[in-house]
Amino acid sequence: MYINFLFIIFLIYVLNISHIYAFKIKNHKNHLNFNLKSNIEVNSKTAIKENKDNYISLKTTKDNLYYFDIEVGTPGQIFSVLVDTGSNFFWINNEKCSGCNSQRKFYHEKSKTFNYTNNILNLNYISGDLSGKISTDIIKFNNNKKFPNFNFVLINESNIDFELDGIFGLSKNIKDINNYEFSPLNQINNYIFTLDFPNKNLYIEENPSYLDLYNNISCRRKSIHNLNNYYWKCISKEIQIDNSFIKENNIIFDSGINSIVFSLNYIPLFKNILINNKLLIDAKCEIKSSKENTQIFSIFCESINNLIDKENEIYTKLFKDDFITIYLNHNKRFSLNFENLYDEKIESFKLYFMDITENTIILGIPFFEKYIVSFNQDKDVIIIYDPEKENIFSKRININLILIICIGVIILLIGSIIYYIYYQKNRISLYKLIYQK
Repeated sequence: MYINFLFIIFLIYVLNISHIYAFKIKNHKNHLNFNLKSNIEVNSKTAIKENKDNYISLKTTKDNLYYFDIEVGTPGQIFSVLVDTGSNFFWINNEKCSGCNSQRKFYHEKSKTFNYTNNILNLNYISGDLSGKISTDIIKFNNNKKFPNFNFVLINESNIDFELDGIFGLSKNIKDINNYEFSPLNQINNYIFTLDFPNKNLYIEENPSYLDLYNNISCRRKSIHNLNNYYWKCISKEIQIDNSFIKENNIIFDSGINSIVFSLNYIPLFKNILINNKLLIDAKCEIKSSKENTQIFSIFCESINNLIDKENEIYTKLFKDDFITIYLNHNKRFSLNFENLYDEKIESFKLYFMDITENTIILGIPFFEKYIVSFNQDKDVIIIYDPEKENIFSKRININLILIICIGVIILLIGSIIYYIYYQKNRISLYKLIYQK
């Protein structure tokens, strides 16, 4: 009887494990349609599985910048704001703003819950400067999640040519100004958010559950000399560009720019790459400063669209292979190839070189469109998920495993029945033998 009891316990355990695996497989199947070219219908199905209070849908501009709509004030006035991990302020334009080009501006007199101060705040960006007053009002995301008394800057003066109505900065918080907390990240309940640009989603206060299905790497946020402390940044072990390795690079994660930016000291390396690559030579590619800003350099090509042949071995090597590989340690890495960085419209690459701290790379939208990135302010951790690569556990969970488990359970059940009949038969024979004696 003791053996039977153990056998029954073992069967219950096996059935419980099979149930867990079945649940995992069901969850895995629900997200098989998750890919880098998912459409709006797929996005909505994915969102339903998550907490709607933490899910915000994203849109893209004609320049491929990612934004979402937000309501400010009572009654709410709708604004389209950039998702920007490279800045730490939320601002929108005032109705009487001088130099503001956005279509929608905030009429503060129409809001019953609006408050402002006389404190002026100046904001500086690469593309220009802004100035406005510290203000407070209720905000509501497009998922109906509300935050009362939310601090932001109401812009009165601007010299930036910006197509959106404002910026929602999600970088680390800097010190407060006159007891006002300005970083939006510091004003939500949990200091966690996830940018899922492949599916055009933003999650705040918690991570989506499907991230468990994908390989991930993480890095600790570190202070970097001569770089603003509010950036989301870390230091890589090394990077590989083409066949060259460079030790200890500064990596900045900035979702507010639509390119990858290198410091100027990388230019000689890229010039050698252009010289040594036949396709880029035939396309007449060169590194030169832009017409708009002589301090910004980029790779310009005259006729690369006509030369690209997807059956060509040179094309495959340049566009499909890993071109930029960033090693966070010896085993963990993520990469970009030229296909991620090439823009057919302008026949050029989204690679720029600027006068920033040496050995620094700013990862913009081409990076965020390939990977899902989670930011945790409390733990100072950045986690990068690769939706093209499932983790080992999820790969092993498939229908064949379920079949094996089911067959195993059936065999065990049949075996237990045979054993029980055999055991009962022997026990009856033993009783008869003892009784006859």
